[in-house]
Amino acid sequence: MDTSSRQHLLDDLEQIHTQMQEAMARTMLVRLAERTLTFQQLRLLLLLLVDGPARPGELAGRLAVSGATLSGMLDRMTAAGLVTDEAVPSDARGRLVRPTTNGRATVTDLLLAPVPDPRWITDGITDDEIAALLVGLRAILRERRREPDQPG
Repeated sequence: MDTSSRQHLLDDLEQIHTQMQEAMARTMLVRLAERTLTFQQLRLLLLLLVDGPARPGELAGRLAVSGATLSGMLDRMTAAGLVTDEAVPSDARGRLVRPTTNGRATVTDLLLAPVPDPRWITDGITDDEIAALLVGLRAILRERRREPDQPG
């Protein structure tokens, strides 16, 4: 394959990738709008899931909110079963906030929209197209596993 043919394929891939991202983002936003979870609460859960348990003061700083605002958020999120706010045994005044199993599931449900039954997607696709799609998806997975810290 010559360079211009490859570039044309890569350009097409970029367009399709953008269209798929837009469709997935819309699905995620619709799912978020259906929840009572605020954006700040989602951010707090994401921080805990990415960085691990944190002290309330650290979370307030990362979220750029006051301690009082964070305290109210934690009260509501604890009551909803999304986080725990536990005492640190080695520090009489210390607290540590952790996501609960329900908090993890809530984020997963929001960010990973359910994948439709593949038969619905593939009803109008030929066997050769399905085979080619599988080859491409396997290549993408192979590259993602090789470079897990790449953006995207």
